[in-house]
Amino acid sequence: MNVGAGLRKSGKKTTPSHERIEVENLPAGKELTKAINRRIPLFSYASEQRFRDLFTTLRNDAQIQPTYLVLMVLSTMLAAVGLYMSSSAVVIGAMLLALLMAPIVALAMGLLRKEAKLAVTSIQTIVVGIFIALSAAGLISLLFPHKPITTEMQARLNPSLLDLAVAIVAGIAGAYTKSHREILQSLAGVSIAVALVPPLAVAGIGLGMGDFHFFSQAFLLFSTNLIGITLAAAFTFRVLGYSSAVRNKPGIALVALVLLAITIPLYLSYRNIVATTVLENSWKHERFLINNKYLIVQRADLMQQKGQDLLIVRVLIREPLTRNDLNTLRKRIESDLGSEQKIRVQVLYIP
Repeated sequence: MNVGAGLRKSGKKTTPSHERIEVENLPAGKELTKAINRRIPLFSYASEQRFRDLFTTLRNDAQIQPTYLVLMVLSTMLAAVGLYMSSSAVVIGAMLLALLMAPIVALAMGLLRKEAKLAVTSIQTIVVGIFIALSAAGLISLLFPHKPITTEMQARLNPSLLDLAVAIVAGIAGAYTKSHREILQSLAGVSIAVALVPPLAVAGIGLGMGDFHFFSQAFLLFSTNLIGITLAAAFTFRVLGYSSAVRNKPGIALVALVLLAITIPLYLSYRNIVATTVLENSWKHERFLINNKYLIVQRADLMQQKGQDLLIVRVLIREPLTRNDLNTLRKRIESDLGSEQKIRVQVLYIP
């Protein structure tokens, strides 16, 4: 049977490309017409081309690549060494090397648009990165078994609602930066602000030390950052118009539920921080008369050591303190606190 040239041309089968961008969840039909005819405050709709560009970038970010693995090892090792040195500059350098922010932002898009493949791939990449970070930091801790806990480590052992606020703002900034290529270089600043790798490095050091409290508190901080960034980035992508309002509810609801659950320990930690600050301030410049020896408390710090509270008291005195004097001082402090307390006294003699 003879057919016309036009029919032959229209009847040609097209070979599907291996690389596809799923755009079926973009606003269409009545929803698109409604959006065109009525402007919705704050919420817009991204064009198909704009979405294709962003989705291609996020799909690449979600993949496990050699560069990602190498930089995760190097950034964690650098962060661990910087934590032992108590060097903020070294820790910041480790934040710049890490690529953990990219798959987290990709996960946010996957959950928002119910893209199962993107979400699962992102989760796999994040889990591999976490495992690498914990292992590398644990090995570093074995090289320094007798190094003391530094202030940089202590700063990541008390996560609170303030850390969640930082993570949410960083998630908004990360998603906004990803969707605007002209400001993509700002993503490094976002990585520094949220600090994903240092908490993982502290958690790995805790594993190497065999200290579960050390590990759990640092990992709680990382989990806070992870969940806060994911939820905030998903919401930002929604505002920027990368998903319809109808289809994104299940994924966002799941992240919000996890966020609500993690808020409880964060609130308890925040309340503990406030109580600790009040205690430390109340002990500053406190005066004692111990066995006819006059001493002044210069500073008091309450910290966690292997899951137990440790009160470190630095005192100024002119005369030497005997063991009996120290025991009397400890009993006086416990009496004022109303409970038994592990106390370490640091004595500074003045002329």
